[in-house]
Amino acid sequence: MKASSFASTEAKYVAGENIKHIVLENVQNASLKVRSKQENIAGVKLPEFEYFTESETKNNLSGLARGVQQVQLCRAANIKAIELQSHCWNCQFALLDRDRLFYSALVSLP
Repeated sequence: MKASSFASTEAKYVAGENIKHIVLENVQNASLKVRSKQENIAGVKLPEFEYFTESETKNNLSGLARGVQQVQLCRAANIKAIELQSHCWNCQFALLDRDRLFYSALVSLP
């Protein structure tokens, strides 16, 4: 997350403050999305998150005379952050459900 934030700051520094408007004008749909689903393991429904790319990335950043490389590095850093977040979400929900099951098993013991 820190690398993603720093990459965004670097891109703003190199390309200027109007980078946000140029990028938002050139993007119609998100190319990287996160999907959630439930997986049934031994009668327990565990949420599972996965990221996927839905369409090709269009790098039409013709309004940026400089900073295109920094914008691409920023995008790569943000993709890595989304990968790590989805993995962390999976681990967090698995641990929470496991703790809930252990607690309910301990409470039901005589």
